[in-house]
Amino acid sequence: MQAAGDASPPLYLSFLNPIQISYMKKTILLIITAGFIFCNAYSQITKGNWMVGGSGSFSTKSNSSSNIQFNPNIGYFFGNKFAAGLKFDFASQDLSNYVQSSSIGLIVKRFSAGPFVRYYFLDSEKSFNLFTEGNYSYGTYEMTGYYPISNGKNSIYSISMGSVIYFNSSVGIEFSIGYYNINDITLGVNNNGLQMGAGFQIHLEK
Repeated sequence: MQAAGDASPPLYLSFLNPIQISYMKKTILLIITAGFIFCNAYSQITKGNWMVGGSGSFSTKSNSSSNIQFNPNIGYFFGNKFAAGLKFDFASQDLSNYVQSSSIGLIVKRFSAGPFVRYYFLDSEKSFNLFTEGNYSYGTYEMTGYYPISNGKNSIYSISMGSVIYFNSSVGIEFSIGYYNINDITLGVNNNGLQMGAGFQIHLEK
């Protein structure tokens, strides 16, 4: 439990750990290799098409915490290379090792949803593309094994940039890095930092 007068963010707000460097290197190598293999692929990022997909991550730290996060999304291309839609955030974090007594299982579960906008920089004929994305979400969290605060509300906004390799006109693998800010409305504190992720998108033609 956080001591009185301690201005540091609550324990559960530290759950967004970066993906390990070794995993990042393997992911980047896989994306580059796929780019050479599927060099004739192209994307459907033109007006009137849909995009469905998401990203996920798992992170762990010895004697600290583990975190599982999944962010599905659905979007619509309102213009060529420009899409907007709805993104969801599901996260579960085990912070039990932060607590001296192993009998206290400190688990945090979070859900939020909100709009996102995305812009692609290169033409649809390219098998490789770059994009930037902004997202805002609002939701709730629930803590077990942490008294007296057992649940609350928060808002999250993030901005990121990334690259995507297309296997064909419909499926692409993504890698991104960005900045996030979490505002705990219940406790009145903020947490921010860098976040990296990998995922995929399926583009549906009109």
